[in-house]
Amino acid sequence: RSRQNTAPHTALLLLLALVISAAAAMPVKHMVWFKFKEETAPEKLEAVKAGLMALKGKAALGIVDISFGPTFKHDRSGGHTHALCVDLKDKEALEVYAADPDHVAVITDHIKPNLGAPPMAMDYDIDSYALPHCEGRTGREEVLRTHR
Repeated sequence: RSRQNTAPHTALLLLLALVISAAAAMPVKHMVWFKFKEETAPEKLEAVKAGLMALKGKAALGIVDISFGPTFKHDRSGGHTHALCVDLKDKEALEVYAADPDHVAVITDHIKPNLGAPPMAMDYDIDSYALPHCEGRTGREEVLRTHR
């Protein structure tokens, strides 16, 4: 019985495992639209922003990028005054972020008391076509390379 070279098969299996692993670790975008009360003081909105921005410094949350701000197109915002956009390294990171005590505190202490209506939220996978190209790599590859 001759011994066949199994290297090509092993390489193919490793490649398949990498593809499956990369798909499982697909970055996600978390977006929230807020309707803050008209009488909410600017200092209170700054406290919301500061609390949310402080979350980016917590490496365990898997936040790749975060932004928060007021709309400047009120005619098409459906009454929403502010938006939050968070890119996270994967769906597991989204779950960790949602349950994080500092995140929950920002919601409880700064966001909820100033809302005029419940927020609207949406989450979706960021595929390689949705991110801009970064230094010759697709954005998704750059995110995965940088934040593993």
